[in-house]
Amino acid sequence: RLLEGLLEDPQYGTDALSDLGWMYFKLHRLRDGEALMLRELEKGFNRTYAHMLGTIYSGLYDYGKSRSYYLQSVENALAGGDSYFAAVAYYNLSLLEMSFYRYEQALEYSRLSLEQVDRASGHIARGELFQLMLDYGEARTEFQAAFDLNGDSPLALLDMADLNREFGRLEEALRQAEEIRSRRDNSWMYFYGINRMEWDRDITEVFRDIYRGLSREAAVKPGWGITGRAGALLLRAKYGWLYRYHRGRFRKLSRRLGRIQLEEDNPLHGWTLLAEGAEGYGRIALSYWKKAALFETSLSSAAEPWYDLRMGREQKDRSLLERSLGNFQRPWENSPRSEALAGAILLLKRGGIAPGEREKFLRLTGSLYGLNRGALRQRGLTLPLIIEVHGAEARSLGRMLSRFHPRGYAEFASLCYSVTLVINEGGTSSWYLRSPDGLTAGGGQRETPRLDRRGKRMLIGAIEESLYGEGM
Repeated sequence: RLLEGLLEDPQYGTDALSDLGWMYFKLHRLRDGEALMLRELEKGFNRTYAHMLGTIYSGLYDYGKSRSYYLQSVENALAGGDSYFAAVAYYNLSLLEMSFYRYEQALEYSRLSLEQVDRASGHIARGELFQLMLDYGEARTEFQAAFDLNGDSPLALLDMADLNREFGRLEEALRQAEEIRSRRDNSWMYFYGINRMEWDRDITEVFRDIYRGLSREAAVKPGWGITGRAGALLLRAKYGWLYRYHRGRFRKLSRRLGRIQLEEDNPLHGWTLLAEGAEGYGRIALSYWKKAALFETSLSSAAEPWYDLRMGREQKDRSLLERSLGNFQRPWENSPRSEALAGAILLLKRGGIAPGEREKFLRLTGSLYGLNRGALRQRGLTLPLIIEVHGAEARSLGRMLSRFHPRGYAEFASLCYSVTLVINEGGTSSWYLRSPDGLTAGGGQRETPRLDRRGKRMLIGAIEESLYGEGM
Protein backbone atom coordinates (compact mmCIF):
# COMPACT_ATOMS: atom_id res chain seq x y z
CA ARG A 1 0.00 0.00 0.00
CA LEU A 2 2.87 2.36 0.80
CA LEU A 3 4.45 1.74 -2.59
CA GLU A 4 1.11 2.14 -4.36
CA GLY A 5 0.64 5.48 -2.59
CA LEU A 6 4.09 6.71 -3.62
CA LEU A 7 3.20 6.29 -7.30
CA GLU A 8 1.36 9.61 -7.15
CA ASP A 9 4.49 11.41 -5.96
CA PRO A 10 6.63 12.43 -8.96
CA GLN A 11 9.77 12.48 -6.80
CA TYR A 12 9.49 8.78 -5.98
CA GLY A 13 7.37 7.46 -8.83
CA THR A 14 10.03 5.68 -10.90
CA ASP A 15 11.75 3.91 -8.01
CA ALA A 16 8.43 3.06 -6.38
CA LEU A 17 7.14 1.64 -9.65
CA SER A 18 10.11 -0.69 -10.01
CA ASP A 19 9.89 -1.84 -6.39
CA LEU A 20 6.13 -2.31 -6.64
CA GLY A 21 6.47 -4.43 -9.76
CA TRP A 22 8.91 -6.71 -7.93
CA MET A 23 6.59 -6.85 -4.93
CA TYR A 24 3.66 -7.86 -7.16
CA PHE A 25 5.84 -10.63 -8.60
CA LYS A 26 6.95 -11.96 -5.20
CA LEU A 27 3.35 -11.92 -3.92
CA HIS A 28 2.20 -13.57 -7.16
CA ARG A 29 -0.12 -10.67 -7.95
CA LEU A 30 1.03 -11.06 -11.51
CA ARG A 31 -1.96 -9.59 -13.30
CA ASP A 32 -1.65 -6.44 -11.18
CA GLY A 33 2.03 -6.25 -12.08
CA GLU A 34 1.28 -6.84 -15.76
CA ALA A 35 -1.32 -4.03 -15.87
CA LEU A 36 1.00 -1.64 -14.06
CA MET A 37 3.99 -2.22 -16.35
CA LEU A 38 1.98 -2.17 -19.57
CA ARG A 39 0.40 1.12 -18.53
CA GLU A 40 3.80 2.66 -17.90
CA LEU A 41 5.32 1.34 -21.13
CA GLU A 42 2.55 3.04 -23.08
CA LYS A 43 4.16 6.32 -21.95
CA GLY A 44 7.50 5.34 -23.44
CA PHE A 45 9.95 2.44 -23.47
CA ASN A 46 11.87 1.74 -20.28
CA ARG A 47 14.13 -1.29 -20.13
CA THR A 48 13.56 -1.77 -16.40
CA TYR A 49 9.82 -2.05 -16.94
CA ALA A 50 10.26 -4.30 -19.98
CA HIS A 51 12.52 -6.56 -17.96
CA MET A 52 9.98 -6.66 -15.14
CA LEU A 53 7.28 -7.63 -17.64
CA GLY A 54 9.53 -10.47 -18.82
CA THR A 55 9.76 -11.69 -15.23
CA ILE A 56 6.01 -11.34 -14.68
CA TYR A 57 5.19 -13.27 -17.85
CA SER A 58 7.62 -16.01 -16.81
CA GLY A 59 5.54 -16.32 -13.63
CA LEU A 60 2.43 -16.55 -15.81
CA TYR A 61 4.10 -19.32 -17.89
CA ASP A 62 3.79 -17.21 -21.04
CA TYR A 63 7.04 -18.16 -22.76
CA GLY A 64 6.59 -16.03 -25.87
CA LYS A 65 5.82 -12.75 -24.12
CA SER A 66 8.42 -13.31 -21.42
CA ARG A 67 11.16 -13.97 -23.94
CA SER A 68 10.10 -11.01 -26.08
CA TYR A 69 10.23 -8.47 -23.24
CA TYR A 70 13.51 -9.84 -21.89
CA LEU A 71 15.09 -9.51 -25.35
CA GLN A 72 13.75 -5.97 -25.76
CA SER A 73 15.31 -5.01 -22.44
CA VAL A 74 18.62 -6.62 -23.43
CA GLU A 75 18.71 -4.83 -26.78
CA ASN A 76 18.06 -1.49 -25.12
CA ALA A 77 20.67 -2.13 -22.41
CA LEU A 78 23.35 -3.08 -24.95
CA ALA A 79 22.57 0.00 -27.03
CA GLY A 80 22.94 2.12 -23.91
CA GLY A 81 26.17 0.43 -22.78
CA ASP A 82 24.62 -1.00 -19.60
CA SER A 83 26.50 -4.29 -19.41
CA TYR A 84 25.34 -5.17 -15.91
CA PHE A 85 21.66 -4.83 -16.84
CA ALA A 86 22.23 -6.93 -19.98
CA ALA A 87 23.98 -9.61 -17.89
CA VAL A 88 21.02 -9.85 -15.51
CA ALA A 89 18.51 -9.99 -18.37
CA TYR A 90 20.49 -12.68 -20.21
CA TYR A 91 20.64 -14.66 -16.96
CA ASN A 92 16.86 -14.47 -16.57
CA LEU A 93 16.47 -15.53 -20.19
CA SER A 94 18.59 -18.57 -19.38
CA LEU A 95 16.30 -19.45 -16.46
CA LEU A 96 13.23 -19.00 -18.67
CA GLU A 97 14.61 -21.29 -21.37
CA MET A 98 15.55 -23.93 -18.80
CA SER A 99 12.09 -23.84 -17.22
CA PHE A 100 10.66 -24.68 -20.65
CA TYR A 101 13.22 -27.47 -21.20
CA ARG A 102 15.09 -25.55 -23.92
CA TYR A 103 18.56 -26.36 -22.65
CA GLU A 104 20.72 -25.37 -25.59
CA GLN A 105 19.26 -21.88 -25.57
CA ALA A 106 19.60 -21.72 -21.77
CA LEU A 107 23.30 -22.55 -21.97
CA GLU A 108 23.85 -19.95 -24.68
CA TYR A 109 22.12 -17.17 -22.73
CA SER A 110 24.13 -18.04 -19.63
CA ARG A 111 27.29 -17.66 -21.74
CA LEU A 112 26.13 -14.29 -23.02
CA SER A 113 25.35 -13.19 -19.47
CA LEU A 114 28.89 -13.97 -18.31
CA GLU A 115 30.27 -12.31 -21.43
CA GLN A 116 28.76 -9.06 -20.19
CA VAL A 117 29.63 -9.37 -16.48
CA ASP A 118 31.30 -12.23 -14.61
CA ARG A 119 28.59 -12.87 -11.98
CA ALA A 120 28.21 -15.82 -9.61
CA SER A 121 24.60 -16.43 -10.65
CA GLY A 122 25.64 -16.95 -14.28
CA HIS A 123 28.12 -19.64 -13.26
CA ILE A 124 25.50 -21.31 -11.06
CA ALA A 125 23.05 -21.43 -13.98
CA ARG A 126 25.68 -23.09 -16.18
CA GLY A 127 26.72 -25.46 -13.40
CA GLU A 128 23.14 -26.66 -12.98
CA LEU A 129 22.85 -27.29 -16.72
CA PHE A 130 26.10 -29.28 -16.75
CA GLN A 131 24.97 -31.25 -13.68
CA LEU A 132 21.74 -32.06 -15.50
CA MET A 133 23.94 -33.52 -18.26
CA LEU A 134 25.99 -35.41 -15.64
CA ASP A 135 29.15 -33.58 -16.65
CA TYR A 136 30.88 -33.54 -13.28
CA GLY A 137 34.01 -31.68 -14.34
CA GLU A 138 32.26 -28.77 -16.05
CA ALA A 139 29.64 -28.46 -13.32
CA ARG A 140 32.23 -28.40 -10.55
CA THR A 141 34.27 -25.78 -12.41
CA GLU A 142 31.24 -23.50 -12.73
CA PHE A 143 30.14 -23.92 -9.11
CA GLN A 144 33.69 -23.27 -7.91
CA ALA A 145 33.84 -20.11 -10.04
CA ALA A 146 30.57 -18.94 -8.48
CA PHE A 147 31.90 -19.64 -4.99
CA ASP A 148 35.14 -17.76 -5.71
CA LEU A 149 33.13 -14.73 -6.86
CA ASN A 150 30.69 -14.74 -3.96
CA GLY A 151 31.68 -16.96 -1.08
CA ASP A 152 29.45 -14.99 1.30
CA SER A 153 26.43 -16.71 -0.26
CA PRO A 154 26.16 -20.45 0.38
CA LEU A 155 24.25 -21.11 -2.85
CA ALA A 156 27.29 -22.30 -4.84
CA LEU A 157 28.47 -24.45 -1.92
CA LEU A 158 25.03 -26.06 -1.69
CA ASP A 159 25.17 -26.80 -5.41
CA MET A 160 28.62 -28.36 -4.98
CA ALA A 161 27.32 -30.50 -2.13
CA ASP A 162 24.42 -31.72 -4.25
CA LEU A 163 26.75 -32.37 -7.20
CA ASN A 164 29.07 -34.48 -5.06
CA ARG A 165 26.06 -36.30 -3.63
CA GLU A 166 24.78 -37.14 -7.09
CA PHE A 167 28.14 -38.57 -8.12
CA GLY A 168 28.49 -40.67 -4.98
CA ARG A 169 31.06 -38.49 -3.22
CA LEU A 170 28.96 -38.59 -0.10
CA GLU A 171 31.54 -37.78 2.56
CA GLU A 172 32.65 -34.67 0.68
CA ALA A 173 29.03 -33.68 0.14
CA LEU A 174 28.30 -34.10 3.85
CA ARG A 175 31.26 -31.92 4.84
CA GLN A 176 30.07 -29.17 2.51
CA ALA A 177 26.47 -29.37 3.74
CA GLU A 178 27.61 -29.22 7.37
CA GLU A 179 29.74 -26.17 6.58
CA ILE A 180 26.65 -24.45 5.17
CA ARG A 181 24.55 -25.35 8.20
CA SER A 182 27.21 -23.93 10.55
CA ARG A 183 26.87 -20.46 9.01
CA ARG A 184 24.81 -17.97 10.99
CA ASP A 185 24.73 -14.94 8.68
CA ASN A 186 21.58 -15.10 6.53
CA SER A 187 21.70 -11.54 5.21
CA TRP A 188 22.44 -12.87 1.71
CA MET A 189 18.83 -14.12 1.44
CA TYR A 190 17.52 -10.59 0.97
CA PHE A 191 19.67 -10.02 -2.11
CA TYR A 192 18.53 -13.28 -3.74
CA GLY A 193 14.88 -12.97 -2.74
CA ILE A 194 14.88 -16.25 -0.79
CA ASN A 195 12.97 -16.67 2.47
CA ARG A 196 14.08 -18.75 5.42
CA MET A 197 11.55 -21.55 4.91
CA GLU A 198 12.54 -22.06 1.27
CA TRP A 199 16.21 -22.21 2.23
CA ASP A 200 15.53 -24.64 5.08
CA ARG A 201 13.74 -26.90 2.63
CA ASP A 202 16.62 -26.77 0.12
CA ILE A 203 19.33 -27.63 2.65
CA THR A 204 17.13 -30.30 4.27
CA GLU A 205 16.65 -31.96 0.89
CA VAL A 206 20.39 -32.20 0.36
CA PHE A 207 20.94 -33.69 3.84
CA ARG A 208 18.10 -36.14 3.22
CA ASP A 209 19.65 -37.38 -0.01
CA ILE A 210 23.16 -37.60 1.48
CA TYR A 211 22.05 -39.62 4.50
CA ARG A 212 19.89 -41.91 2.37
CA GLY A 213 22.91 -42.57 0.17
CA LEU A 214 25.25 -43.19 3.10
CA SER A 215 22.78 -45.63 4.67
CA ARG A 216 22.38 -47.66 1.51
CA GLU A 217 26.06 -47.49 0.66
CA ALA A 218 26.95 -48.95 4.06
CA ALA A 219 25.07 -52.10 3.09
CA VAL A 220 27.24 -52.81 0.03
CA LYS A 221 30.69 -51.41 0.83
CA PRO A 222 33.38 -53.91 1.82
CA GLY A 223 33.20 -54.89 5.47
CA TRP A 224 35.49 -57.61 6.80
CA GLY A 225 34.93 -59.94 9.70
CA ILE A 226 32.50 -59.58 12.57
CA THR A 227 33.86 -56.14 13.53
CA GLY A 228 33.59 -54.79 10.01
CA ARG A 229 30.08 -56.11 9.46
CA ALA A 230 28.93 -54.82 12.85
CA GLY A 231 30.38 -51.41 12.07
CA ALA A 232 28.54 -51.35 8.74
CA LEU A 233 25.27 -52.22 10.48
CA LEU A 234 25.75 -49.41 12.99
CA LEU A 235 26.51 -46.92 10.22
CA ARG A 236 23.48 -48.08 8.29
CA ALA A 237 21.26 -47.63 11.35
CA LYS A 238 22.76 -44.21 12.20
CA TYR A 239 22.48 -42.82 8.69
CA GLY A 240 19.08 -44.44 8.23
CA TRP A 241 17.73 -42.59 11.26
CA LEU A 242 19.19 -39.29 10.05
CA TYR A 243 17.68 -39.90 6.61
CA ARG A 244 14.22 -40.51 8.05
CA TYR A 245 14.48 -37.40 10.22
CA HIS A 246 15.40 -35.16 7.29
CA ARG A 247 12.82 -36.84 5.05
CA GLY A 248 10.12 -36.01 7.57
CA ARG A 249 11.31 -32.43 7.91
CA PHE A 250 11.50 -32.04 4.12
CA ARG A 251 7.94 -33.30 3.74
CA LYS A 252 6.67 -30.91 6.40
CA LEU A 253 8.37 -27.86 4.87
CA SER A 254 7.19 -28.85 1.38
CA ARG A 255 3.57 -29.09 2.52
CA ARG A 256 3.71 -25.70 4.26
CA LEU A 257 5.28 -24.00 1.26
CA GLY A 258 2.90 -25.77 -1.11
CA ARG A 259 -0.16 -24.46 0.71
CA ILE A 260 1.31 -20.94 0.66
CA GLN A 261 1.88 -21.17 -3.10
CA LEU A 262 -1.69 -22.28 -3.72
CA GLU A 263 -3.00 -19.43 -1.56
CA GLU A 264 -0.92 -17.05 -3.69
CA ASP A 265 -2.43 -18.53 -6.87
CA ASN A 266 0.71 -20.31 -8.07
CA PRO A 267 -0.80 -23.74 -8.80
CA LEU A 268 2.09 -25.50 -10.58
CA HIS A 269 4.64 -24.72 -7.89
CA GLY A 270 2.07 -25.42 -5.17
CA TRP A 271 1.05 -28.83 -6.52
CA THR A 272 4.70 -29.79 -7.05
CA LEU A 273 5.59 -28.90 -3.46
CA LEU A 274 2.55 -30.73 -2.08
CA ALA A 275 3.41 -33.81 -4.16
CA GLU A 276 6.95 -33.80 -2.79
CA GLY A 277 5.55 -33.30 0.69
CA ALA A 278 3.38 -36.41 0.24
CA GLU A 279 6.19 -38.59 -1.16
CA GLY A 280 5.59 -42.19 -0.15
CA TYR A 281 1.88 -41.67 0.45
CA GLY A 282 0.79 -43.10 -2.88
CA ARG A 283 -2.60 -41.76 -3.88
CA ILE A 284 -2.14 -38.38 -2.17
CA ALA A 285 1.16 -37.67 -3.94
CA LEU A 286 -0.17 -38.96 -7.26
CA SER A 287 -3.22 -36.71 -7.08
CA TYR A 288 -0.94 -33.67 -6.89
CA TRP A 289 1.47 -34.94 -9.54
CA LYS A 290 -1.44 -35.50 -11.93
CA LYS A 291 -2.65 -31.93 -11.46
CA ALA A 292 0.85 -30.57 -12.02
CA ALA A 293 1.34 -32.80 -15.08
CA LEU A 294 -1.94 -31.71 -16.65
CA PHE A 295 -0.98 -28.06 -16.17
CA GLU A 296 2.65 -28.21 -17.31
CA THR A 297 2.40 -30.64 -20.22
CA SER A 298 -0.21 -28.31 -21.75
CA LEU A 299 2.59 -25.72 -21.84
CA SER A 300 5.39 -28.02 -23.03
CA SER A 301 5.31 -31.66 -24.09
CA ALA A 302 8.98 -31.84 -23.03
CA ALA A 303 7.72 -32.07 -19.44
CA GLU A 304 6.05 -35.45 -20.04
CA PRO A 305 9.02 -37.76 -19.24
CA TRP A 306 9.62 -35.89 -15.98
CA TYR A 307 6.12 -36.76 -14.81
CA ASP A 308 6.49 -40.35 -15.99
CA LEU A 309 9.58 -40.49 -13.76
CA ARG A 310 7.89 -38.89 -10.76
CA MET A 311 4.69 -40.91 -10.94
CA GLY A 312 6.52 -44.09 -11.87
CA ARG A 313 8.63 -43.83 -8.72
CA GLU A 314 5.63 -43.00 -6.56
CA GLN A 315 3.43 -45.86 -7.73
CA LYS A 316 6.37 -48.22 -8.36
CA ASP A 317 5.42 -48.61 -12.01
CA ARG A 318 8.37 -49.84 -14.04
CA SER A 319 6.59 -49.26 -17.35
CA LEU A 320 6.35 -45.52 -16.65
CA LEU A 321 10.02 -45.36 -15.68
CA GLU A 322 11.06 -47.19 -18.83
CA ARG A 323 8.83 -44.97 -20.97
CA SER A 324 10.52 -41.89 -19.56
CA LEU A 325 13.91 -43.30 -20.58
CA GLY A 326 12.93 -43.14 -24.22
CA ASN A 327 11.71 -39.55 -24.03
CA PHE A 328 14.30 -37.67 -22.00
CA GLN A 329 16.45 -35.31 -24.08
CA ARG A 330 20.00 -36.56 -24.58
CA PRO A 331 22.47 -35.53 -23.34
CA TRP A 332 20.73 -32.65 -21.60
CA GLU A 333 18.61 -34.79 -19.26
CA ASN A 334 21.10 -37.50 -18.31
CA SER A 335 20.47 -36.86 -14.60
CA PRO A 336 16.75 -37.78 -14.67
CA ARG A 337 17.63 -40.65 -17.01
CA SER A 338 19.91 -42.04 -14.32
CA GLU A 339 17.08 -41.63 -11.77
CA ALA A 340 14.71 -43.58 -14.02
CA LEU A 341 17.30 -46.32 -14.61
CA ALA A 342 17.96 -46.68 -10.88
CA GLY A 343 14.24 -46.83 -10.13
CA ALA A 344 13.66 -49.50 -12.77
CA ILE A 345 16.60 -51.59 -11.51
CA LEU A 346 15.38 -51.46 -7.91
CA LEU A 347 11.89 -52.55 -9.00
CA LEU A 348 13.41 -55.42 -10.99
CA LYS A 349 15.28 -56.56 -7.87
CA ARG A 350 12.23 -56.57 -5.60
CA GLY A 351 11.58 -60.15 -4.60
CA GLY A 352 14.47 -61.41 -6.70
CA ILE A 353 15.20 -61.07 -10.40
CA ALA A 354 13.11 -63.46 -12.48
CA PRO A 355 15.11 -65.63 -14.95
CA GLY A 356 13.54 -63.87 -17.90
CA GLU A 357 14.55 -60.46 -16.57
CA ARG A 358 18.25 -61.12 -16.01
CA GLU A 359 19.31 -59.76 -19.38
CA LYS A 360 17.25 -56.60 -18.84
CA PHE A 361 18.79 -56.18 -15.38
CA LEU A 362 22.27 -56.30 -16.90
CA ARG A 363 21.43 -53.81 -19.64
CA LEU A 364 19.83 -51.34 -17.25
CA THR A 365 22.63 -51.63 -14.69
CA GLY A 366 25.27 -51.24 -17.38
CA SER A 367 23.50 -48.16 -18.73
CA LEU A 368 23.32 -46.59 -15.27
CA TYR A 369 27.00 -47.34 -14.63
CA GLY A 370 27.91 -45.81 -17.97
CA LEU A 371 26.04 -42.61 -17.11
CA ASN A 372 27.14 -42.21 -13.50
CA ARG A 373 29.26 -44.72 -11.59
CA GLY A 374 28.59 -42.93 -8.35
CA ALA A 375 24.85 -43.56 -8.64
CA LEU A 376 24.99 -47.27 -7.81
CA ARG A 377 26.22 -47.79 -4.27
CA GLN A 378 24.24 -44.89 -2.82
CA ARG A 379 21.16 -46.81 -3.96
CA GLY A 380 22.35 -50.11 -2.56
CA LEU A 381 23.36 -51.36 -6.02
CA THR A 382 26.59 -52.91 -7.23
CA LEU A 383 27.84 -53.76 -10.70
CA PRO A 384 27.67 -57.33 -12.04
CA LEU A 385 31.22 -58.24 -13.07
CA ILE A 386 33.12 -60.96 -14.87
CA ILE A 387 36.21 -61.31 -12.68
CA GLU A 388 39.63 -62.63 -13.66
CA VAL A 389 42.62 -62.75 -11.33
CA HIS A 390 46.16 -63.71 -12.38
CA GLY A 391 49.13 -64.31 -10.17
CA ALA A 392 49.63 -65.16 -6.52
CA GLU A 393 46.55 -65.75 -4.35
CA ALA A 394 44.33 -65.62 -7.47
CA ARG A 395 41.59 -67.89 -6.14
CA SER A 396 41.39 -66.18 -2.74
CA LEU A 397 41.33 -62.67 -4.22
CA GLY A 398 38.73 -63.67 -6.80
CA ARG A 399 36.42 -64.95 -4.07
CA MET A 400 36.89 -61.82 -1.99
CA LEU A 401 36.17 -59.49 -4.91
CA SER A 402 33.11 -61.45 -6.05
CA ARG A 403 31.50 -61.02 -2.60
CA PHE A 404 30.60 -57.45 -3.50
CA HIS A 405 29.02 -58.03 -6.90
CA PRO A 406 25.96 -59.91 -8.19
CA ARG A 407 26.91 -63.41 -9.27
CA GLY A 408 25.69 -65.93 -11.80
CA TYR A 409 25.88 -63.89 -14.98
CA ALA A 410 28.63 -65.80 -16.81
CA GLU A 411 26.19 -66.81 -19.55
CA PHE A 412 25.63 -63.12 -20.27
CA ALA A 413 29.33 -62.26 -20.35
CA SER A 414 28.92 -60.20 -23.53
CA LEU A 415 26.63 -57.82 -21.61
CA CYS A 416 28.83 -57.50 -18.52
CA TYR A 417 31.64 -55.25 -17.47
CA SER A 418 34.78 -57.24 -16.65
CA VAL A 419 37.68 -56.62 -14.33
CA THR A 420 41.09 -58.23 -14.63
CA LEU A 421 43.38 -58.19 -11.59
CA VAL A 422 47.07 -58.97 -12.10
CA ILE A 423 49.37 -59.64 -9.12
CA ASN A 424 52.84 -58.73 -10.33
CA GLU A 425 56.01 -60.31 -8.99
CA GLY A 426 57.56 -56.94 -8.15
CA GLY A 427 55.14 -56.24 -5.29
CA THR A 428 52.53 -54.30 -7.23
CA SER A 429 49.01 -55.17 -8.33
CA SER A 430 47.19 -53.78 -11.36
CA TRP A 431 43.58 -54.01 -12.43
CA TYR A 432 41.76 -53.13 -15.61
CA LEU A 433 38.06 -52.54 -16.15
CA ARG A 434 36.52 -53.18 -19.56
CA SER A 435 33.07 -52.31 -20.81
CA PRO A 436 30.80 -54.87 -22.52
CA ASP A 437 32.08 -53.69 -25.91
CA GLY A 438 35.66 -54.43 -24.83
CA LEU A 439 36.86 -50.85 -24.34
CA THR A 440 39.02 -49.92 -21.37
CA ALA A 441 36.78 -48.19 -18.83
CA GLY A 442 39.17 -47.70 -15.92
CA GLY A 443 41.75 -49.34 -13.77
CA GLY A 444 44.43 -48.73 -11.20
CA GLN A 445 47.62 -49.88 -9.55
CA ARG A 446 48.64 -50.38 -5.94
CA GLU A 447 51.75 -51.37 -4.06
CA THR A 448 51.14 -54.78 -2.50
CA PRO A 449 54.40 -55.89 -0.87
CA ARG A 450 52.50 -58.33 1.34
CA LEU A 451 49.34 -60.21 0.45
CA ASP A 452 48.42 -61.33 3.92
CA ARG A 453 44.82 -60.97 5.08
CA ARG A 454 45.16 -57.24 5.74
CA GLY A 455 46.95 -56.65 2.43
CA LYS A 456 44.25 -58.47 0.49
CA ARG A 457 41.47 -56.51 2.15
CA MET A 458 43.17 -53.21 1.42
CA LEU A 459 43.65 -54.22 -2.22
CA ILE A 460 40.00 -55.23 -2.66
CA GLY A 461 38.91 -52.00 -0.98
CA ALA A 462 41.04 -49.95 -3.38
CA ILE A 463 39.59 -51.78 -6.39
CA GLU A 464 36.03 -51.19 -5.16
CA GLU A 465 36.64 -47.48 -4.65
CA SER A 466 38.12 -47.15 -8.12
CA LEU A 467 35.17 -48.96 -9.70
CA TYR A 468 32.66 -46.43 -8.39
CA GLY A 469 34.79 -43.31 -8.24
CA GLU A 470 36.44 -42.97 -11.62
CA GLY A 471 35.28 -41.41 -14.84
CA MET A 472 33.89 -38.18 -13.41
